[in-house]
Amino acid sequence: MKKTNKLFRSCIAAVLFAILTVFSSFAATTDLGDQMESELIAECQSFAESVFSLSEADIAQYIEVYEASGITNVSDALKSYQTIAATKGNYVSTESATISQNEDGSYSITVIANFEKGKVSFLGVLPYDLSDFTTMKFDEIKTKAQLLGEGFINLVVGMGTVFAVLIFLAWVISLFKYINKVETKLKERKANKNKKAEAPKAAAPAPVVTVTSAPANASADEIQAVIAAAIAAYESDNG
Repeated sequence: MKKTNKLFRSCIAAVLFAILTVFSSFAATTDLGDQMESELIAECQSFAESVFSLSEADIAQYIEVYEASGITNVSDALKSYQTIAATKGNYVSTESATISQNEDGSYSITVIANFEKGKVSFLGVLPYDLSDFTTMKFDEIKTKAQLLGEGFINLVVGMGTVFAVLIFLAWVISLFKYINKVETKLKERKANKNKKAEAPKAAAPAPVVTVTSAPANASADEIQAVIAAAIAAYESDNG
């Protein structure tokens, strides 16, 4: 197993060295010829296919190797492929490999491969002077059925969220009638309290003064004494 890993590592290193050699040999050219395009496509396709043939354990191992070596563009490309490889099954064949020039003068090389459970693309972007890859990444190519399925799921989630919000707002609005009833009851209670507070207090009943009648044969002094006692009793009751 160790010998196989060392051999595979050597093969990938050789492929990358060949790519860089091709870049350096054509760095002074301004336009790509057919021969150069063919060589660039062949080298990038060879690199992509070597990655497609890796197992999950080998991918993780090579990520560590290239990170330790400081070759971050390769390690980042392997990381982007790592998450895809687990869902696509085994590599079957290469469907196409093309090269195109971008508006900024850089070149994009695309390799599309068939897997057991779909397709995967490799994209390598080279600057105008072909010095080194500025971008290397692997992407999953989704079928129309997958795109339609994802679109349908997004539609259901979006519409479901909208309807849920509308139902919640309708429920909140339906509670307003209860709020009005509560406010009305509070106002009635307050008005009743104010009426009770403003009602005049009932006048206290006048004290009953019991006057003891004097005997018929009472003298003037006795009559005065009876009147004085009655007045004193009245004053004590109202004191």
